[in-house]
Amino acid sequence: MFSDVIALYRELGRPPITQEYACSYTGAIEPATRELAGRCERIGRVFGTVELEEEDDGGVRIEIQLPTNEQGRAYLSLADLLRQTPSLAFGMLPAHYYVSDIDYCSADEHRPDEIAKVERLAKFIQLLSKLADDRVEFGGKTNRLLFILPTDATKVRKTALAEIKVEEEALRYDLPHLQLLERLIAGENSTKLHVEERLLIMRSVIAEVLATETTDSNDLTFLCENWRNIQQKYRANLQAYIQNFAFDDVRKKIIDAELEYASKVTGVFGDVAGKMLALPVSLAAIGALDSTSQDSTFILGCAGLLLVTIVLRYVLKNIRYQVDRLQSGLEFVFSPLFEKTKTYPAKLQNVLKQRKVALKKQISVTKVTFVVFSALSFAPTLGAIWKIWVRYPALGKWLDTVFEHVVRHY
Repeated sequence: MFSDVIALYRELGRPPITQEYACSYTGAIEPATRELAGRCERIGRVFGTVELEEEDDGGVRIEIQLPTNEQGRAYLSLADLLRQTPSLAFGMLPAHYYVSDIDYCSADEHRPDEIAKVERLAKFIQLLSKLADDRVEFGGKTNRLLFILPTDATKVRKTALAEIKVEEEALRYDLPHLQLLERLIAGENSTKLHVEERLLIMRSVIAEVLATETTDSNDLTFLCENWRNIQQKYRANLQAYIQNFAFDDVRKKIIDAELEYASKVTGVFGDVAGKMLALPVSLAAIGALDSTSQDSTFILGCAGLLLVTIVLRYVLKNIRYQVDRLQSGLEFVFSPLFEKTKTYPAKLQNVLKQRKVALKKQISVTKVTFVVFSALSFAPTLGAIWKIWVRYPALGKWLDTVFEHVVRHY
């Protein structure tokens, strides 16, 4: 119906349209055009009015009043479309419309570049409206979008308000990658990782950009002009957030691994300390051997000292195996982190390097500790051999040989 009126207007050669969106034609017409005009006379007034009058010379006079309502709307120019369409401030174009200066009807298959830009701008407004922290409407004509500025403990909560007023100047700017906003607000993506954080980052970036606007700027035009800058800031802030998130995650792994390792190693060395308390008692027993006059008591004392060494050696070996397993587990946890060191931020790289050095020191100290404890475990046996050497020189030489064999074996 609306398209019929526009088709008639075109068949008549697109006569000039007045400011009241009316036009007239006088002259001869083809039978098909006459039939179209007759059909347009019978449609409802909501789609415009057409009056056909016969002229004495065989021609006709046709008066056309183009529609200007929500069912169909004619515009003199693209600027008139932007000015006379309040719904465009909410991202909505009329369902049926015609722009005279570029001869475009919404029913046409081919869209000129100007209309493609208007539709893209409308889509941009729709996405911004859905993205905004809040939205305020005034009488269905004014659309105001509220974006909240990021705050911290030292700043008062601030907001940025964008009043959406469409002007022709906004069409000068390209709006690439609108799918970025589409993906953020898409319902099917609401359960994906970090979606809330991404929305917050985009809102914050838009608020930051709006905060730099001069007072005499058009908010929508300013956002269109800075859309590329908004995208760059968003990607930079998102990258910083992801890196910081990864840093916190890796740091937690490091802390958890170190605490678990420290707890278990402390328990292991606590056992070692308890076992090594037998050494002072053994050393005191060495001195007590001189006071024994009976050979049987002396031999039993020496055998006891030898037994202390054997027990300590096996205990230390078992504990050493436990510590080796703990160190192996710690290295297993840290090795993937060390392999990806270059992919982390500089701050995290320094932490990992420090942990790598600390881990090597810990392993070295552990090895030295077991060497010292192992050496001390032979003290009771050495003391017993010394006393036997003094008391039984011939037997002492034989025990010396046995001791050397024990040292090589254990």
